[in-house]
Amino acid sequence: MSFGPLLSLVVLAGVTAGLISHVESAAASAIATFALVLAIALPWGSGRWGHRCAWCAVGAAALTVGAFARDAALAPVPSWIAGATEPIHIDGRLRRDASIGESGVRLELNDVRLQAMGDSGEALRHFQILTIVNGELAAGEVGEWTAGRRVRMPARLRVPSVVRNPGSSSPMWQRLTRPFDLVGTVKSAALVEVERGTVWQEASAAVRRHAPPCACRRSAMARAARWRHCRRGHGDPDRRSRRA
Repeated sequence: MSFGPLLSLVVLAGVTAGLISHVESAAASAIATFALVLAIALPWGSGRWGHRCAWCAVGAAALTVGAFARDAALAPVPSWIAGATEPIHIDGRLRRDASIGESGVRLELNDVRLQAMGDSGEALRHFQILTIVNGELAAGEVGEWTAGRRVRMPARLRVPSVVRNPGSSSPMWQRLTRPFDLVGTVKSAALVEVERGTVWQEASAAVRRHAPPCACRRSAMARAARWRHCRRGHGDPDRRSRRA
């Protein structure tokens, strides 16, 4: 096998092993350091053992990266967030345009900063959060919540639940693969502050806004109209049509 594919295979195997195993990141780092020292002591051109130690160092370094990533993903949420009874102030950037969901408008946020309401201390950073905005005003504000814009709002946060049904993935694997660290609920769109993004992000949003509606966009618009209809107390129009 040539150098490039072999390097890719070793790195991929090492990172995967670090993610799914229970090897501590400190132990993986020690293994990588020991293999690197051996690789330096036995230069690349010194024969078979030098080659093996060099590849072991690469694999152990990849194992360390995977173990650190696993520990970061599985780190417990601070108690003042998980056990909060009051809304927490969140400040993050929209990773994609807002969308209409079953329970409200979905805002997917990257690089979120969290801070307790009324607290002037240092905020926690680098969270990924899914927020659901409720209220009658939410559907009408979807066009303002576009990818790249920064939003600020008070939200009630919770840790996503883990499914324990027979045949489902293990709790650790679910926590590793879920796209969000926390799920938040916002009472009203009036509580959401919006800061415009960069020039190219705003230009991209304008293009998407005026582009001909595709099938998925027409479906989203239909869901928004139906959701507003239901919020006004008229019931589900699809359900009435099925009854007829």
